[in-house]
Amino acid sequence: MSGHRRKYLWGLGAVLSLWIWLGAGWAAEVALQPPPGSPEWLRRQNELAIRAARQAYWAEAVYRWAKILRFKPDWAAIWNNLAVAMEAMGQWDKAMAYYRKAMELEPDNPAYRANYIRFREIQQKYRKGPPAGSSENPHAGSPSSS
Repeated sequence: MSGHRRKYLWGLGAVLSLWIWLGAGWAAEVALQPPPGSPEWLRRQNELAIRAARQAYWAEAVYRWAKILRFKPDWAAIWNNLAVAMEAMGQWDKAMAYYRKAMELEPDNPAYRANYIRFREIQQKYRKGPPAGSSENPHAGSPSSS
């Protein structure tokens, strides 16, 4: 066997070994994922969404919270978190609807009530949004993990 062919086969073997090793790792990762909708899956999705929200990756956070609501539509914390995200994204009508939904599900929760009241006050102050040229960010709510 020529040296060139031997190097080629050795390189091909290395690439295939790496591919198999990475593929097996990926397969193990997928196999270890909790099934969608399970309590562990819901917890992980919420953690990822909160991490995204804290870094102002609002679209990613909204995506994950929406996935959670497909399995658990009565989770008030997720509705509150979606409201915070919508507020931060300037989608104030959706924010109001989501704050109301969180309050409907858990009317006695002080954090949800505080976010709702604060947001309603902002709405009364800026009915059409902050004044032009204002650097004020009315968003002051924060996602909850419960």
